[in-house]
Amino acid sequence: MPDALSPEFWDNEDKLMWEALSADYARMLRSGALGGVAALPASAQAFVSWDLINQWALEYARQYRFEWIRGINRSTRDYISTAITDWIESGARLQSLEDVLKLKFTDARAEMIASTETTRLYAKGNKLAWDSTGVIEEFRWMTAVDERVCEICGPNHNQTFPLSQMDELIPAHPRCRCWGQPVVSTELARQRLNEIL
Repeated sequence: MPDALSPEFWDNEDKLMWEALSADYARMLRSGALGGVAALPASAQAFVSWDLINQWALEYARQYRFEWIRGINRSTRDYISTAITDWIESGARLQSLEDVLKLKFTDARAEMIASTETTRLYAKGNKLAWDSTGVIEEFRWMTAVDERVCEICGPNHNQTFPLSQMDELIPAHPRCRCWGQPVVSTELARQRLNEIL
């Protein structure tokens, strides 16, 4: 078995994490795409291309797997490495290292990651659906409009942003509950209809 600080160990962890999460990833992205289609006005739903959505979803899966999972494991690896180094230098008992590691690996952290990534994948599925129509260039930022809306997201409520920026904007922070609504371009819809006819 490779040492927990070796690159081989973490390469295997990337693979194991993807195997554990890939089915959920696919379900969340599909749910987001279906939700994105449902959010479109009926007149724009006719422009949806499931072939494009599926193609882009596969491309995003490759990117997501390598960037997101490696990012989590890199952060975890750095944290463990620092904790072990500090523990060795301190000469403290093993229990103190265990206590430090328990602070990082909590149910709350797992919930935060799951919540944030669900929002990210749902928004990505929405964007894939909207991009496939060729008639959406913008989205409207929506919040829950309740007492839990933060000062980052509150000012963005009901504001319009370029669809090309949706990946960077939503989620805006860990545990973000925001979502986008498509803004149909009447001109692009007219052009697409003319192309089809």
